[in-house]
Amino acid sequence: MKRFLNTTLVILVLVAAVSATQFSANGFRADFPGAVETKGTTLHTTDVGNVEIRQYSTSTSAGWYAVFFAEYTPAQVAGWNGDTGAQLQSAMQGGVAAMGNHLIKQKAITLQGWPGLEFEAETEDGTIHVVDRIFIVNTIIYQIMVVYPINLAPSDTTTFLDSLTILER
Repeated sequence: MKRFLNTTLVILVLVAAVSATQFSANGFRADFPGAVETKGTTLHTTDVGNVEIRQYSTSTSAGWYAVFFAEYTPAQVAGWNGDTGAQLQSAMQGGVAAMGNHLIKQKAITLQGWPGLEFEAETEDGTIHVVDRIFIVNTIIYQIMVVYPINLAPSDTTTFLDSLTILER
């Protein structure tokens, strides 16, 4: 029986490892839980001007997984006045408002030494939960998130969020 359980556990781990899709683009790498759909650039208005955003995402029966990439011009970055904390807050507030959510919690984080912000939000009707991380890397903002039905967090949420790696550009 113990041998059967160990074999089953190994098979489950291998299946989980095979189903992840390691994806790289725009100076990042992340392990998505399925085939990645690339969405073209969209123009987004920010407090320092317009910026193009690229979206990379996949959906599973458990949730929606995405990475967003936005590269700012040096002039736009100068508009941040060196305050990456304020820019992270602004990006978070814009994201929460755009999704029609209310903020549940937030905390400052880093990724490979780059400043970031992790936050959780829920829709006003209490049906959808979002776990989101935003990082500023020079003139780029990377955003990685998982969106899922409230109280049904996918088991791979943290694994996906932790998989984001900034590559040399």
